Amino acid sequence: MSHRELELKFSLPLSLQDKLDGEATDAWDRERVWSCYYDTPDGELTRARMAVRVRRHGERWLQTVKAEGTSQFERYEFERAIDGPAPQRDALPPADTELGAIAHRSFGLWRPLFETDFERRSRTVEPSPGLRIEIAQDIGELRCGDRIESIREVELECLQGDRAEFFDWALDWATSLQACLLMPTKNERGLRLAARLPLIASPLKTPATVPARAQTPGAAAAQILSACIAHACANIEPILSSDAPEGPHQFRVALRRFRAALRFFGLREIDPVWASLDRTASSLADTAGKVRDFDVFESGLLPELRSRFKGDAALETLSRAVGHARESARMDLRRTLSGPDATQFVLQVMGMAERLGEAGNPAGLPGDDFGAFAALRLPALMARVRRRARQARTEADWHRARIAVKNLRYALEYAALALTRSADVSRVTAALARWQDELGAGQDLAVARDVAAQALARPGVPSEAAVRATALIDAWRVFSAPRTNGRQRLAQRSLRVLHELSAAISASRTGTQADEHAVANTSPSEDAASEQGNSSLPPHSDPPAAMQ
Repeated sequence: MSHRELELKFSLPLSLQDKLDGEATDAWDRERVWSCYYDTPDGELTRARMAVRVRRHGERWLQTVKAEGTSQFERYEFERAIDGPAPQRDALPPADTELGAIAHRSFGLWRPLFETDFERRSRTVEPSPGLRIEIAQDIGELRCGDRIESIREVELECLQGDRAEFFDWALDWATSLQACLLMPTKNERGLRLAARLPLIASPLKTPATVPARAQTPGAAAAQILSACIAHACANIEPILSSDAPEGPHQFRVALRRFRAALRFFGLREIDPVWASLDRTASSLADTAGKVRDFDVFESGLLPELRSRFKGDAALETLSRAVGHARESARMDLRRTLSGPDATQFVLQVMGMAERLGEAGNPAGLPGDDFGAFAALRLPALMARVRRRARQARTEADWHRARIAVKNLRYALEYAALALTRSADVSRVTAALARWQDELGAGQDLAVARDVAAQALARPGVPSEAAVRATALIDAWRVFSAPRTNGRQRLAQRSLRVLHELSAAISASRTGTQADEHAVANTSPSEDAASEQGNSSLPPHSDPPAAMQ
């Protein structure tokens, strides 16, 4: 049989095991489970992101082929009973399917790779009519040659029922038991033990998520938001197991894209739950951002200063202080991500996203399809960029402009397939990326002093060294500050490109005045500021009226 498996894994400390045993009114079914996982000598199945195993359940033998699904917690599974421990070709998926073709082609080369051996204690619950969930505790070992790792995890598998209801129930279950999600699967852990994957999980960069034009706005929102959370979840294990700077950076990027999507679809104004999730995402991003700020300072401004002022005692003191502060911030991030609050955030987002993707228009988003919605919504985001660029005077103003540019760039990436072909989205996003990078350079300098101040405020740092290091940073900021004229010229070029995109969108737009009013009402109130006053940009750089 084949199906899509929806399953959540949680770590199983003794405290959670005791709670599970205490809350169960029915006896747990107990079974010894042994499995052998296979791959070719050159790792063809691993490269195809597939897993093949033969598992013994009591007296039964099952052969299973698994592959990644559409979300972090979903996998494709093809399982058949076989008559012994050796893999069998006739139990593979059909050869005319993508996975079946790979499995049949490589079958003769399969070799045992690693095995798992654990006791499974399981029971099935039916929280509501039509919803059946298996709870399984797995305690045992994962073995590859003489290398052994323990297995202690609990799984929740949706056997039957509505996906949103499953996530809602899992959220209540995890909240009551203070359970914490476990991201790596047994297969991933085994591949690392067998040296088929890096021993330490690698950070994952932003995956492409581009909904089709014909999707409903709700389905498009569900796809984007789920992908953002999957991106964040994929970087939790790298953060927990490594000091690599890319992990916290990608985790923060995922949450920023998540928050940008909430703004793009106007979900915070539609449902207070999304507004609460936005605040939680902001808090998690800030926690990761503290680590990221120290990493950027330590790899950017600090080595420049140390190179210019070789052997300066104050800078050496600053370097040590930054190292200690960064490690403290990293430990705070790890405690947060391995705790129950992060788990509850992920489960609540997944449940909410599932409801957005249901048939009809449960969120009441305007537009008949995602293409129509994007054509209505993007001009409001363009107007925000224009307003903030016009009003920018200080570094804080330019930082607000940068946030608007970034949110617009993300929205355009999401809407790339939904816009008219006459809209050169890639050219616009490239221009916005350059503008964002330029504004980011100024923000890095602005943040540098705060980062140094936090590090130098730690106990044991001599005040004389702190004063001198701060003075050197302030002088460097003045020396390296972006030139206003150059920044304005880049703004002018970027706004001209936006003008062209706006014209293409306006030409293809078919929404009614009522639709436009509905979308306008989803715009954040903070962007209703007046555009009165002198502009910091020359008049010829202004976009057309359609962008106002």
